[in-house]
Amino acid sequence: MLEVKELCKSFGSHCVLDSLSITFGKTGITVIVGLNGSGKTVFLNLISGIIQYDSGEVLLNGNSNGSDAFKKNIFYIPSDSYLPEYLTGNEYVDFVQSRYECSSKSIFSEISRLLDMTEALEKAIESYSFGMKKKLQIALGLSLNVGYLLADEVFSGLDLETVILTQELFGLYAKKHKVLLVSHEQNIINQFSNDILLMRKGKLTEFKGTADELSEYIYQQGKIVEKIQKIKELI
Repeated sequence: MLEVKELCKSFGSHCVLDSLSITFGKTGITVIVGLNGSGKTVFLNLISGIIQYDSGEVLLNGNSNGSDAFKKNIFYIPSDSYLPEYLTGNEYVDFVQSRYECSSKSIFSEISRLLDMTEALEKAIESYSFGMKKKLQIALGLSLNVGYLLADEVFSGLDLETVILTQELFGLYAKKHKVLLVSHEQNIINQFSNDILLMRKGKLTEFKGTADELSEYIYQQGKIVEKIQKIKELI
């Protein structure tokens, strides 16, 4: 079980997360939504240990997020994948899998084949497009068999076929593991509408409503009407 307790994070005088507490179960897909700058990415970065929180606690089965036991049971796919571009895809995968005792080379091989990545794996990552880097991370993440898979805007930059395949793969993976997704795309919200969390004012709250109602909320909170009016005035 992943527990977040009284998590606080500020940048200067700007409070991003305000005593945020939440518990995630062991299976299923949770989608986190919110306005740009609301703290969604910061939240995933704090859980994974990329940045440090000011106060609070993040525990996985009772282990802190700085421990080896925590790190071996979680994998994070960030929105911008800064990968070691001098390595080939296969070399990178071999390195990461060596650090996860439950990883599966056969699962990676099969998923990468489904995502049309087989030939690219012999090439240096520096030759990959943005979408290919995403597919590499998706196949790798699903092959590690970690309890918690985190992904930030993982569908951005992917072609429609890959989006559909990835949705199906995540759905299957989530039957035995937990997947936390940050996404703004309405089709993703529609696909995984059973568990939506809204990031707002430094807190995460459960959103009860349809995807259309969520879009209307974002429409209103983001002051889109005023911005559109300003554009009309400029033109």
